[in-house]
Amino acid sequence: MISKVPILFTTLTLMLFVSLSCIAQPDKGHKNQGAGKFEKLESYTIKGRTVSYYRIPADLSREELVKTARKICDVESDKRLIVELILIDDISGLAKYINYAKRASNGDSHAMPPKVWTDKHIIANAQKTMNDGWMLYESNGYVEIVYLEPKLPEKK
Repeated sequence: MISKVPILFTTLTLMLFVSLSCIAQPDKGHKNQGAGKFEKLESYTIKGRTVSYYRIPADLSREELVKTARKICDVESDKRLIVELILIDDISGLAKYINYAKRASNGDSHAMPPKVWTDKHIIANAQKTMNDGWMLYESNGYVEIVYLEPKLPEKK
């Protein structure tokens, strides 16, 4: 019994160090931390126009926003129907916003967006251009940030 105690103690000590080191490690796989990280939330198509919503981090610099938008646009460039991307940082009002957007797209002139949520949480939007590039705009409006060239075809 005496010889098992040191082994048991050593095993428990090692397990403690391993578990503590795992807890201390940063979560590198979290989808919403840092530039370039994004998560597709929802897409819908109305009258041949497809809109996709992506969650991105809230505190991106302008440069990080452009890099993240470029990655998202590259992912979506293979899909011909995608014509608009909405980049948000919070999903709490997304269902209400999508309800408004669908109603407005179907001609409902009385549809009203959840203004406070829209102004606070829509970071940017990207509109596909005729030559398959993307124009990136601030928030939910049309103040241009940058034009993103079309994704080049991959070499075989």
